[in-house]
Amino acid sequence: MKCLLKAWNDNEKLIFNWLVKQTQDQELAQDIMQDVFLSSMKNPNRFCNLDDAKSWLFKVVKNRYIDVLRKQILSEEIDDNVPSHKIEQDTVVQMQTCLPIILPMLSPSERSVIELCDLQGLTQKQYAQQYDLSLSAVKARLLRARKKLKTLLIEQCQVKKEDGVVCCFKGINT
Repeated sequence: MKCLLKAWNDNEKLIFNWLVKQTQDQELAQDIMQDVFLSSMKNPNRFCNLDDAKSWLFKVVKNRYIDVLRKQILSEEIDDNVPSHKIEQDTVVQMQTCLPIILPMLSPSERSVIELCDLQGLTQKQYAQQYDLSLSAVKARLLRARKKLKTLLIEQCQVKKEDGVVCCFKGINT
């Protein structure tokens, strides 16, 4: 429990401020932080074995926020009289509808490294050990896979960037 409390106290303010910036809603940010803390208390000793508790906490908070966004999108009732272009959603969350279509277009090794390292949170070092690869080979494989995924997102999902930030998602090319 001491490890959890230390990790939480050391990082709570930083993570909370980031979450408020993302949600633009202090109450929602507090709810998410409370949910993460309570779920972390179920296994408090985990924090004693973590190399970087801050990164782990950020990842868990980010994933919980994504879950909240998904629930909001699924629960929204869309009025048939409202044109679809007026319905605003977070661009990144919208793009998640494209990923299940794009990922199978990657080679099995590219898909594996993206799914495990980027989507499921496996570290590159763990991936290297699991697949008996050098860390530099995993880094190179992940870089190539990300570049190919980016190209596919631009071509197939019509993702656009402005000033280095994803700004627009028009939908999947059919």
